[in-house]
Amino acid sequence: MGKSEKRDKKEKRDKKRKDRDEDVADLASEDVVKEPKQKKAKKEKKEKVEEAPKVIIPTDPPVKAPETLVDTVPAEAPIPVDESSSAPTEEPKKKKPKKDKKAPKNVDSYPTFTVFPDNVKSPIGVSSLRDLVIWCLGDGINPTWMMVKNKQYIRRAVVLLVPGLTSEMFAGMKGMGEGMKPVKMAEAGGPEELGVLGDMFEWMWPTKAPGDNQRLYSPLLALLQAPLSNAEKERRAREQRRVQAQSSSKEEFPPEMFLLKLGEMEEQGYPIHSSLVPEGQAKELETDWVETKKSDSEWKTVGKKEGEYTIYGLDCEMCKTSEGNELTRVTLVNAKSEVVYDKLVMPDNEIIDYLTQWSGITEERLSGTTTKLADVQRDFLELVSSDRTILVGHSLESDLVALKIRHPIVIDTSVIYQHSRGPPYKPSLKWLAERHLGAQIQRNTGVGGHDSAEDARTAVQLLLMKMQKGVEFGTFARDVEPIFTRLQRQTSEGGVMSAVVDYGNPRALIGAGAKTCIGCQSDEDVVKGIKEAVETNHGFVFGRLRELEFAAGWGSSNREDANSEPLSPNLMSPVLSRLGERIKEIYESLPPCSAFVVYTGTGNPREMSRLNAKYGKHKAEFKTKKWDELEVKWDDSDQQALNTATKGRYIEYARVAMGRDRRIDVRIYAIDLYVVSLSQMTGYLLIPQTSSQSIQ
Repeated sequence: MGKSEKRDKKEKRDKKRKDRDEDVADLASEDVVKEPKQKKAKKEKKEKVEEAPKVIIPTDPPVKAPETLVDTVPAEAPIPVDESSSAPTEEPKKKKPKKDKKAPKNVDSYPTFTVFPDNVKSPIGVSSLRDLVIWCLGDGINPTWMMVKNKQYIRRAVVLLVPGLTSEMFAGMKGMGEGMKPVKMAEAGGPEELGVLGDMFEWMWPTKAPGDNQRLYSPLLALLQAPLSNAEKERRAREQRRVQAQSSSKEEFPPEMFLLKLGEMEEQGYPIHSSLVPEGQAKELETDWVETKKSDSEWKTVGKKEGEYTIYGLDCEMCKTSEGNELTRVTLVNAKSEVVYDKLVMPDNEIIDYLTQWSGITEERLSGTTTKLADVQRDFLELVSSDRTILVGHSLESDLVALKIRHPIVIDTSVIYQHSRGPPYKPSLKWLAERHLGAQIQRNTGVGGHDSAEDARTAVQLLLMKMQKGVEFGTFARDVEPIFTRLQRQTSEGGVMSAVVDYGNPRALIGAGAKTCIGCQSDEDVVKGIKEAVETNHGFVFGRLRELEFAAGWGSSNREDANSEPLSPNLMSPVLSRLGERIKEIYESLPPCSAFVVYTGTGNPREMSRLNAKYGKHKAEFKTKKWDELEVKWDDSDQQALNTATKGRYIEYARVAMGRDRRIDVRIYAIDLYVVSLSQMTGYLLIPQTSSQSIQ
């Protein structure tokens, strides 16, 4: 065959392909999409074989908040991990996709969910929802209870946690027990104010909340903590062997081995020194901020010889002023635990609360102090250089923020040592001192407060201990990691960029590993933040709406006094209305081919928390008193009540819903998943059938 004949055949194939694509585009623009006869016949044949309901998906889509009960996790409680996740999850080799996937031209190629309720032999858990998100965005295991078709076209996954919905709001779900099969949403009898959800979803599906017979584990962390893949386990093992080989001949580990890297500093919320970023990319210093400078003396390459660094332990105490927390005391100690700088500081603004139980600062003690923040900054820059001084502290970012100082060389004992449950939990300085140093510190908390010199010395001693024992000392082997880290590592150049939108400072606990953290003070802020994160091409976005949770009295301040009675309809009605509208606003803002997951994690935990508080008081009294002398007694009836209250959390119901078709311009298919926990043991997972949104 000659070259001209080959060229003619190629041109004919290209013309046919172009004509076919134009036909599909024309069909997609019609009200009713007509399929070619051959495809239609194949589809009808396939539908006869697959009788499981097919769900077609919609398209592309620091003020500290009150502590929530669902985030209160006992120290000994394990982070829930789906057993299925322990199976081999090698990260497959694949072509690197574009940073932002485009919606497919052929409507048959849009992502779909196919639900298999008969495959579920036990209630799915929050960890199952986490695995579904990981599967949709990259590697992992295809869930047995649902098939995700054309998942390569999924462009976003937005997960929304909404605590506060209870079974009392859904009359049709009462008496369902520990059922596992889907329930029609129309039969659930939900509140009228949440009727907007019925426009998007049709089915409800049981899900299992994390915990045991007496305790509630965090449904938030059950979703945000992911098991390590086999490939990542092997990579970490190789890294550990490399570090051990390098340090095996050393009598002592150098301090620079424990310095925080730039990424770690960003994750922990440290102010970033200009020397850590390329020239011209550093953020300008804010008003009243300073940063450390290089030493005037000759300086050799980092780590060449012992003694090149000066090590200072740093700790600060703060009080509450009209403008927030401000510095009241700063202390520096050297590697010999000698105090080299210790000053009381008078805040620039009016003091509202001295926080004496924590800071040890009183009005009398601060009286007569003339030292200001600017004076401390000037002294600090004379003692500390950006290239020769290592600052050591516990959660040191808060101290540097209080000082309004940027410094590049830091060691954080809350990072180099681990909590027994692993990240994102952090160990307390008091616990580390007792466990590793055999020392009792902070014994005056609640009366005389902390001593910044004592805390700074402890941080230095913990570093010296680490330098003697090695990198692995004070750590716990755990085969889990933040879901943000896992997604960042896979699928494309730079991985999946993640964002966390939550009350307070999300970076402090749940945001470790996320590219972007947006702090909020209201549900309105959360909705705005989620939309902003989606618009800036974050592939995975996690947010939490909490107005309903607070209105229901689930905050920590209500823990002991609250009962389990539902709020009156008149009080709850406007809150539910706003909730429905906010979920709808997020839903309608998603671009084509987006996955949308909404879950509440648990039902009403107040009765369980009240009983746990009672048991804690009883246990404390029982250590020093006889039974007849106890003011708080714990008997079998209390234990049975606790078991009953906790069982309500153990199994939830999830709604799996088929959404209604809402046509605007072009029919587009996407993925929407809505999970709602309706009682202590009940949550609801919703999957819509179709949704139409205009392509932008």
